[in-house]
Amino acid sequence: MSSNLTALLVAVAGVLGTLTSPILTQRLTLRAKQQEIDALKQQRSEERTEEQRRTAFKDGRDSCIALNTAARGFRQALKNCLFEGYDLERTELEQARRLFTSRYGEAQIILSDIVVEAATPVWDKLAVAYGRVRAIGTQLALPEKQAERDRVMSYLDEDVDNAIHELRRTMRSDLGITEPNR
Repeated sequence: MSSNLTALLVAVAGVLGTLTSPILTQRLTLRAKQQEIDALKQQRSEERTEEQRRTAFKDGRDSCIALNTAARGFRQALKNCLFEGYDLERTELEQARRLFTSRYGEAQIILSDIVVEAATPVWDKLAVAYGRVRAIGTQLALPEKQAERDRVMSYLDEDVDNAIHELRRTMRSDLGITEPNR
């Protein structure tokens, strides 16, 4: 009986092995496929995150470039106006002011708080200079206007230029191009 029982147990084990083998194979295959799918999802997620980081950096860099260029252009337009004394309403000065205002508004949305804080003095100083240039108007030949023109020119060359320089330094640091406080 013992050999019959052993044969029966071997037969049952063989049948169970035969029946469970496809199930185990299928489960292992499904598990391997799920791991592959999870790995692909993780890779895609990392690629999306990296692409978002690159896009944000590019947008920030482009905004920094535009703001710096607009600030310098507005400053130069103010200086040109002081030298040439042309009609303020239909000139490059108004275009430069509008462009700077637009770039400053864009920067407030896109750029970091540190850069926006550095841009605020530029905004303020250019607004003061603009008001002073508008007050002088086209009367540059008058002696009292000449003295004010010289003061405004000095203000543009020192205060405004220093504020733009500090903004540029902050933007470069924020973008990781230079070390902070350099």
